[in-house]
Formats: sequence, C-alpha cells, structure tokens
Amino acid sequence: MSSADHLVVIDSDDAQTFPHFLARYVNRSADVAALIDSIDSSQQRSSPTSRLPHLPAEIVLNILEHLPVDYVLDWRLVCRGFRDAIDGRVLYGYLRRAELIGYTGPKTQRHMHSLAEDVYEQINLLRAHFSHVTHSPTAPLKRKEDGAKWSGSRAVFHIENSWLEAFDRVFDTNDPVLQSDFQSRSIVYNLEGYADDDYGTLRWCMKLDKAVLDVPFPRGPEGMSSIDVSMTNRTVILSWKRVLFEFLKMETALRKKLEKKRDSPYTFSHTEDCLRSVRRQQLCSALDRDVKVDREIRWAMNQLRPLFGKPRFHRASPPWDGIEQAEDDAMEILIFLRREASLSVRELAYLYQLSEDRTSMEKEMKALDRDFETWKSQLYQPAQDSRTLEPLPELERNPVAWSDEVRAREEKRVTRWKTQKKTMDQVTSLLKASNEALSLPEDAFDDSGSEI
Repeated sequence: MSSADHLVVIDSDDAQTFPHFLARYVNRSADVAALIDSIDSSQQRSSPTSRLPHLPAEIVLNILEHLPVDYVLDWRLVCRGFRDAIDGRVLYGYLRRAELIGYTGPKTQRHMHSLAEDVYEQINLLRAHFSHVTHSPTAPLKRKEDGAKWSGSRAVFHIENSWLEAFDRVFDTNDPVLQSDFQSRSIVYNLEGYADDDYGTLRWCMKLDKAVLDVPFPRGPEGMSSIDVSMTNRTVILSWKRVLFEFLKMETALRKKLEKKRDSPYTFSHTEDCLRSVRRQQLCSALDRDVKVDREIRWAMNQLRPLFGKPRFHRASPPWDGIEQAEDDAMEILIFLRREASLSVRELAYLYQLSEDRTSMEKEMKALDRDFETWKSQLYQPAQDSRTLEPLPELERNPVAWSDEVRAREEKRVTRWKTQKKTMDQVTSLLKASNEALSLPEDAFDDSGSEI
C-alpha cells in the first residue's frame, strides 16, 4: 500500500495532539500528496518476482533533495515520479540555496582603474540572496500567494546591504541610481545589463553548492523577460526555472567533459579548458545563424585560443578581439568563485588566517631589518655593505585565489617564521637596546654626578 493511502484528515485542534513523526502525515497539502503518490506509483514492480527493494516515497524524495547538482538531470530521466519531484520541490530547494553574484568589471576598465586595490575588492563582487517566488514579473515585495511555494515563475533575490554600504562609502552617495558620477553610473549600467559589452562578458553568475556558472543574460528585447536587475529596488528578479535548468545543463555538461578529457593535454588547465569549452558551446548556442552580427560573433569565437593543447594559427582582429579578453576575464572570476565554493568554512578560515600571519611576518621582518640597518649605521658611521631585506613575492590579496603551490610555499614560510619568532623577539630587543646606547653621545654621562 502506498504512503498516500495512509493520509488522514482531522480537525486542526486534534492535529496538535499528534507527535511530530505522525503530524507530518496529517492535513498534507494536495500537491505533496500527489507528488508522493506519483513516486510510489513509479516504484511499482513490473513483476511479482522482482527483487528490487521498494523504498517509502518520503525516503526517495529526501534522497532526491540531496542529489549533487551535476547529477540531478540524469535522475530526472528515471521515471515520471522523479521528474515531478525534481521539477518542483527539488528545484525549489536548489533555488533557496542559490546565490547570485554580480561582477562589476575588471580593474583595467575605465571606470575602475582609478580605484585603490582594497577599494576595488569591496565592490567588484555583488552578492544577492534568495527571498521568495512570485507570479508577478514586477513584484519585489514578498506577499501571500496561492498554490505551492514553487508554483511562481519569478524568483526575487535581494542585494546584500554590505555591498550597498560599501558602494555608498566609495562614491559618497546614498542612492547609487541617482549618482551622476561617471564611475558609479557605469557600474550600475553594467550590473543592470545596459552596457554595450563584448559578447560573453561576465555580469552575473549563480552559485549553487560547489558549482558557479554564468547566469545567461538576455540578448535583445525578447529575452529581457528572463532576468531583471533593479538597483533602485535592490533586487534581481529572474525566471528561475528557465535559468536553473540552463545552469544544471551546463554543470552536467561540465562534469561529463571533465570525465571525457581526463587524460587529454590542456592549454590552461584540465578544469579551465573544460569550463571554457562548455561555456563557448553555451554562448554559441544562443547565436542565430540567420543574423549577420551573430554570424560574425560566431566567426570571432572560432578564433579564440584553442583548447586541450591544440596549436593556434589565427587570431581575431579588432573589434572582435575583445571577445577573447572578455573570456579571459570571465574565466578568472569563475575559477576563483568555484574554488571559493569548493572550500569549507573551516578551510576558508584557515586560508584567511594564513594570509594574516603572512602579513604579520612581513611587518615584523621589515621592522627587524630597519632596526638592524640602524644598528649598522650607528656602529660603522656610515653603514658599510648595507643590504636591505628582499621583499616577499607579491600575491593576490584574497588568499582564496592562491594556487595549491603558493599555499604550500607560504605555509612553509609562515611555519618557519613561527618557530623562530621567540629568537627574533630577543634579537629585536637586543638591537633596540644597542641602538639606544649607540645613539647617545660619548660624553652623555659626564654631567651625571657619577664617580665612574
């Protein structure tokens, strides 16, 4: 007998007396009941001698909700019950975990190059979190609507207040939309999709668990219904099922590409070559062969640097060479975000602590070097054979962007510094005491009244 056959309907007052493990079966909504019944029906044995186990529909539904995002579309093909569950409840669960990330552009752009490095890092990535699903294409406010929670066609994401506050500090405005400054207006136009960028320029991407990929931004008026960015309302509204299905298709294609090209040579790296390949296929599929401009864009994309170790013979000339720069910039951000998404909270905390320790080490070494130089100058008057401490190699400010080789090298460097820190403190104290003594004139104690 299926799980749906056990459903009972009682008064709401009586339902409060049931324990939690029974109350979940009481007054179940018609949508969930039909879904569980569909899953149960899909598990019916084709013959009475079948030895396949029959799992309760609730357990199967729970398994589906925890599928890796790059396998869920394969499970969707198993049966009608799985398809119904994934198209509704499972996708909605993914949507609630999803995060939209807006990219304001590289620091080399005209409206970014004048910003200091630390200021640029505060505003280069904008994050928006899921709020609710709605039927209205222009309703940013959450309100009660009929039907299942996932029945709405539009998902509303709210932009983080921390980014808006950083934007306000940088450009000295309480409303980025009303700001007439060229830099701030350019950033807003880029995020809202009005900038005239090279094809394939990254503006928005979606993070879902450990996967990060582009959100397909519409081209032309007919596609504008899929995503709507409003800095005025601080919201991003998108056709969530369409965007999420495209996201899952790309992530599934990337998994299969990684498996297929596992032993192939590469141009950039194994992961980056596969990601570039899948991304190029996605961009080309959005082009119309009957449109002249799209045919020219397709030609320019065929001139991009070959992947998987193939030699290069052609390069696009201006103005089509901007597509390659747009791809390189997009890949740098996507690789960084995918690496960040793959790390646990503990691993991220360790990396940031390693970066702070490295900064402290560098400051202490420079201070020790200055004290030693002062000691030599006092001793030799002037210093002879003066040598300054060689600076540490420049690294990305965000340690998440460090490669495994860089991280291992800096771990070794910081560990050695920590083991010698006590000795360095003693040397610093001795140098400072010696510098104070050497800085005094030779007759400093003549008027002290001492008999020595």
